[in-house]
Amino acid sequence: MSNEQSTSRARPNYAPLTQAECNNEDSEWVTPYMVANDQDVLNQIKIIIGGHFLGNWATYTDVDPKVRELWWILFKARFRWTEEQGPAILRAYNARVSNWLRPTFKRARASGVRPQWCSDEVWENLVRHWSSDPTFLARSEAGKKNRMSEKALTTQ
Repeated sequence: MSNEQSTSRARPNYAPLTQAECNNEDSEWVTPYMVANDQDVLNQIKIIIGGHFLGNWATYTDVDPKVRELWWILFKARFRWTEEQGPAILRAYNARVSNWLRPTFKRARASGVRPQWCSDEVWENLVRHWSSDPTFLARSEAGKKNRMSEKALTTQ
């Protein structure tokens, strides 16, 4: 991962949609619960991210803030909600994206098969990152030890 990517983790200031922006007739109404739990909403998130996953981002927080903002803009164009729900929608959206990417990459690492929306070049860079980044390797090792201790507790 380049230094530029790893140091650009500042969260952009996502402004909630105004009521006028929410009233797009082509967009679908959602609630925070739907953003957090609905499979159709997740499928749209996958389409948005899959079409714009162009960097070597191992986690959602690694994604360039400008790209995260683009994903959010595309999400806002696809869905609408009341103005009061804006902050809750944004929290649910960020959690949903993060909670989808994490296991997606975990499965891909375990199987050695890249997600179809991830280019070969990006995939190769991610594999190199996962096999050489000290922070990632330390977290991975800690997770393995934690899982082993949990297994030991359940088998006693």
